[in-house]
Amino acid sequence: PDKVAVYDKIVKAFQSEETKKVYEETFGGYYEPAGWDEDLLAPYKNAKTPCGKPGAFPASHDSADRRLMVLDFFIKNAQIVDGTGAQPYFGSIGIQGDTIVFADAEKHSGETARRVLDADGQTAVPGFIDIHCHSDAVIFHPGKNRNRLLQGFTTEVIGNCGLSLAPMAPETLDALRQYCGPFFSYMPVPYNWRSFSEYLTALERQQPLLNTAALVGHGTLRIALAGLENRPLTDGEQETMNGLLRECLEAGAFGLSTGLFYAPGVF
Repeated sequence: PDKVAVYDKIVKAFQSEETKKVYEETFGGYYEPAGWDEDLLAPYKNAKTPCGKPGAFPASHDSADRRLMVLDFFIKNAQIVDGTGAQPYFGSIGIQGDTIVFADAEKHSGETARRVLDADGQTAVPGFIDIHCHSDAVIFHPGKNRNRLLQGFTTEVIGNCGLSLAPMAPETLDALRQYCGPFFSYMPVPYNWRSFSEYLTALERQQPLLNTAALVGHGTLRIALAGLENRPLTDGEQETMNGLLRECLEAGAFGLSTGLFYAPGVF
């Protein structure tokens, strides 16, 4: 009961006009694109990272290949943290299409590159991975979370804290909206799916700017069967929920999340 009372206070706090105003002022950029250059950022969306120590280069390319290669982007004078555990080093990065073809300390002229960027000593790192965020609804809006991309994040894990946008049962949709609303800043969600498979298809159709791993929420699974009723599940409901979870995982859910502090996880 104490946890339910705390949860009610959290919901009321999110629903206050003052809080909504803060979210509107803070996240307004999510709704309308401003100065977004799709062509500039397209090569980075699915860029592959180089393997090995500094100086590593795909085996299919030798030094002669590098001199002849026409790069889309050439980044010079960067302090490179390559993600291998090696110490940072100064060098350059060559990008062709969606592939980082080299990131090393060798000297490259970059003469054949379509665009040359001088990092001027700034740090170049692999994209950051946010394993706990609530960007689930943002993906379905025009901005598609570009603010996060510009902060250096390239991968997000959504569906945390037991909250996910699927699976959905029409008869308990109002309860799901009530459950998710505070965490997603009350952003509208189409809910034009039922299964997790259909949800992932809708997600792919949005072409998210960030790589996205979607968890299925324990609370969402429970709501699909019992809404927000404060009671234990029956044996039959529990068995059905287990089967529903199995379907979600087989459809591509990254895993299961729980929010045992929140209703209905506390029931």
